[in-house]
Amino acid sequence: MYIILDLILSLVLLIISSMLFTESVEQIGNSLNFAHSFTGAIISPLFTSVPELVVIIISIVIVGGGQGSDIASGTIIGEPFMVSSLGFFLLSLSYIIGRNNFKSIKLDNVFSRTFIVLSIVFPIMLIPVYFHGLFSKIFSSILLALIYILLLSYYRKKGTNISEESEKREKTFSTLIKLSIGFIILLIGSDLLIKTINSISISYRIDAEVVSILLIPIGTILPETMNAVIWAFKGKINLAIGALIGEEVLFATFYPIIGILFTRWLIDRNGSIAIILTSVFSFITGILILKNKGWQFLFLLSFMLLGIFIGMVFY
Repeated sequence: MYIILDLILSLVLLIISSMLFTESVEQIGNSLNFAHSFTGAIISPLFTSVPELVVIIISIVIVGGGQGSDIASGTIIGEPFMVSSLGFFLLSLSYIIGRNNFKSIKLDNVFSRTFIVLSIVFPIMLIPVYFHGLFSKIFSSILLALIYILLLSYYRKKGTNISEESEKREKTFSTLIKLSIGFIILLIGSDLLIKTINSISISYRIDAEVVSILLIPIGTILPETMNAVIWAFKGKINLAIGALIGEEVLFATFYPIIGILFTRWLIDRNGSIAIILTSVFSFITGILILKNKGWQFLFLLSFMLLGIFIGMVFY
């Protein structure tokens, strides 16, 4: 009973923090005249990915050893997979519920290229798994760091600030207050959610590896997913997609560097399946967005990735 109450409380806290985040991050982007794609994909994930960073650091520093490494690597791999399979599905659902018109969408042209790049980048994190040694770890880390820097630069220069509705500007002080309060609530809610998920896994004897790939990311993607859902409901599709794709960019480049350099980085069959499915989804999405055909339906069907993964793992 207490586990369920903790779960509900953590979700409520994350919803509140996400509402504060969507307003404050958006205002920061407007004040600095950033493109919506840049605000969603680069600025927003820097704040909403804090829960994942906390999980990774705790796993490496406090838990330590083989178990800590496995939890950290599973979280890094599971995050973009869960964003692809659940995040984009919920985004599309929210956009439809908000009575927005899919046919009138004008997506920022940076998204198609980013998805295609991500489909190539995800498998890079497998290089140290199959080619052991310090050189492969350093090579992979440098390559991922360069890709992140290039993507950041690309978004800053090429993103177009497509107007999705009239924007109101607030004073910087009130925006920072909202951001600070949202950040504190985010940390509290995320910590409670992670502990609750771990308690559920222990109580029901769910395998730790599956927890690190599935259950922990389900909890930790909630802040950025809530941001995306709120923006999508308001019809701000570029901010919404940017929030999710930005999270994937971080977990395809920056966070794998931490895992590769500071953990034993052993990825088994389950992790490889998650990486391959995410890569395939990203490639198909990028092509469809480039042609501006069918990507909306792919988002609505993206939850099937989760079913495919569960089927391949348990059967």
